[in-house]
Amino acid sequence: PHCHKCAQVGDYLCDYPVGDWKTCDAPMCDDHSSEVAPEIHYCESHLKMWNEFVDSGGLKKSLENIVPYKPK
Repeated sequence: PHCHKCAQVGDYLCDYPVGDWKTCDAPMCDDHSSEVAPEIHYCESHLKMWNEFVDSGGLKKSLENIVPYKPK
């Protein structure tokens, strides 16, 4: 598939979660994708949303709610 922003080959699909265990899946080329973690790519609009979430402290708050598993 072609990139959703240009006519280049879309080597990646947007991995941003959109609910019901689904991801955006917009095809993206190298120029229009951002790797936010190993093998995790976001399109430009979802990268903006992710950065706003991180900048607002949302990531830190979410990680503080994780309770480590303690085996019995």
